[in-house]
Amino acid sequence: MAELDSGQGKRSATADKLFEDLGIQRFDSVWDALEETPQDAQLMRLRSTLLQEITQRVARWECLDVVAAHRLGVALPELECLREGKIHHFSLEELLAICNRAGLNVELTVTEA
Repeated sequence: MAELDSGQGKRSATADKLFEDLGIQRFDSVWDALEETPQDAQLMRLRSTLLQEITQRVARWECLDVVAAHRLGVALPELECLREGKIHHFSLEELLAICNRAGLNVELTVTEA
């Protein structure tokens, strides 16, 4: 089970200094670089984690696409969107519902920033 976290990684002070000297901005997550606000980046990290867990679960089923789609409660085109990682196609709520139908338990851990 993947843990949903803030995505705050650890990096070395030497690497930070090098990037600073070169004038290169460094981000903890690709979502921090792509999204407008920290809140949007956090939402995308959560959605990304759920999407990855769903696709891994479906791959382990080793069944026909029509069977997998039925188990997830989605149409075949939506199953393909899941597999292709089309994250913007699904809301957080939709991904949580799909996780439930896939038999995945989602737990949220909240920590200090």
